[in-house]
Amino acid sequence: MTNWVNFNKLVDEIVIENNLSVNRPVVEKELLHYDILYALSSAGLLKTITFQGGTSLRLCYGSNRFSEDLDFAGGRDFSATDMHEIKDCIEKYIGNRYGLEVTVKESKELRKESKYADIKVDKWQISVTTSPEKKDLPRQRIKIEIANIPAYTQIPQILIKNYPQLPDGYSDLIIQVEDLNEIMADKIISFPAMTNYIRYRDMWDLVWLNQQSKKVYF
Repeated sequence: MTNWVNFNKLVDEIVIENNLSVNRPVVEKELLHYDILYALSSAGLLKTITFQGGTSLRLCYGSNRFSEDLDFAGGRDFSATDMHEIKDCIEKYIGNRYGLEVTVKESKELRKESKYADIKVDKWQISVTTSPEKKDLPRQRIKIEIANIPAYTQIPQILIKNYPQLPDGYSDLIIQVEDLNEIMADKIISFPAMTNYIRYRDMWDLVWLNQQSKKVYF
């Protein structure tokens, strides 16, 4: 049984302790990242997918950039059936932990992007009503993308616990994640494919990856 936690009180403690009041929305999002990864790991749903992208740099390798979404390589055999199991797991865990309204819906928009023309990507958006008493505030939204492409590296990494207020069990998680070289290659390949907007977050990540020169091999 998941112990109930007051989400807004937890966020208050973290932003005050770390002087992050102006970054409250991204702190909320990062807490939900931890919750989602913990829920999926506990249910055994991370065994066949590999964590990748900017959030993996933040939570597994110590990047200082707050991230937005959760990206995974699902392998050629990943199917929509797997995604529905992930959906149910997330809705149940976050709903029980915080007593908040949680919905997970499929998003069709990603399939229109040119860089995904030849691969199948399951993209889902998680919406959490973090302040139900304040109807004027938008819901917190996180996208989960799982592509049916293989990860060529799978490194077991301990999830970095950025806030002491998180449950002890969160720092015991070991997640399969792409190594820094493959993450960097993914970003270099995808960067020029996005012509509709400038990917500032990827630029930031590439600079950070370049600074990890002892770990990244060119």
